[in-house]
Amino acid sequence: EKPPAPADPPPPAPPAAEAPSIPLHFKSPVKEVNLGLSLRHRYEVWRNYDLNDRAGDTDDLVNQQARCNLEVVAHERLKGFLQVQDARSWGNAGASPVAGVPVPAAGAGNNTLASQGAATDLHQAYVWGVLPETPLSFQLGRQEWVYAQQKVIGAVGWSTVGRAFDGLRARYDD
Repeated sequence: EKPPAPADPPPPAPPAAEAPSIPLHFKSPVKEVNLGLSLRHRYEVWRNYDLNDRAGDTDDLVNQQARCNLEVVAHERLKGFLQVQDARSWGNAGASPVAGVPVPAAGAGNNTLASQGAATDLHQAYVWGVLPETPLSFQLGRQEWVYAQQKVIGAVGWSTVGRAFDGLRARYDD
């Protein structure tokens, strides 16, 4: 008997069709994006805050500060910064020790120190940049400014709400 004849090898498969390429000409102007979050709670007891012993002005509450920020860096010489803040007081506060203004009772909606404005607000929103080929930088928008001991101009970080200023700040770095 004869051995079976070897089979012919199968023909090669046709070349795979190349996937169509779509040229992408879009380049993002953003170099990096940074997110941040801070949450602070502070318990306070107010005793005799109007310095009148007969008033019986003792109270307690918990202050809360929450800040969420977004920084977009387009270039090492240009960035934007946005920070939203929620500041409120929780508890049985009767009046603000700072201004004596009544504070909404617990469960009455935004339980915020009336002397310190709205609970949720835009704390900072600015653009920072360096002018090309110069040592001059600028910061434009709402921003925290801290100078000397913060007696006149400062962010007063100890406050639940803090301070921010609207303006343009220029700096010359030689």
